[in-house]
Amino acid sequence: MNKKGFELSINMIVVIILSIVIIGFGIMIFNQIINKGYDLQTDLDKKTQDELDRLMDDGGLVVMPGPIQEANLGDYVYFPIGITNDFASQESFTITIVPQNDTPNWDLVFNHNHDIQSKGRVYLKIAIGVPDDYPLEEGQYGFIVEVKRQAQIYGNKKLVYVVIP
Repeated sequence: MNKKGFELSINMIVVIILSIVIIGFGIMIFNQIINKGYDLQTDLDKKTQDELDRLMDDGGLVVMPGPIQEANLGDYVYFPIGITNDFASQESFTITIVPQNDTPNWDLVFNHNHDIQSKGRVYLKIAIGVPDDYPLEEGQYGFIVEVKRQAQIYGNKKLVYVVIP
């Protein structure tokens, strides 16, 4: 048997295995970077969560700091919201968002239902996507945000605005 041919095939197998491992690590690192970027957009930062806590500590059942955001066509704006369950038992809360005017095609991204433990709090982000396929005029577009418990409005209605420059 030819030993040179045997050594060459073992070297080739080692190179293939190392290549697969390197490609695997590359894919893993790429996924971690993508997931970290996604987390930055969907999770609230510590400063925003502290602001929500401060507002809820002052007695707010439903709080939304920074109700005005500026966006261009096709962009998303994010509004933080904090909800406190002031009841003695776990309760289910529902969030609804309604545009104040009849502008179609706004992309409203949020979780509708939340179960919150007694005296517990939940911190969320509501995303509003500005349509890019509908001719919007410059101006301010309002949205009514309601949190309901058993079909009754919980806390106060909140108004948020998207400003198109």
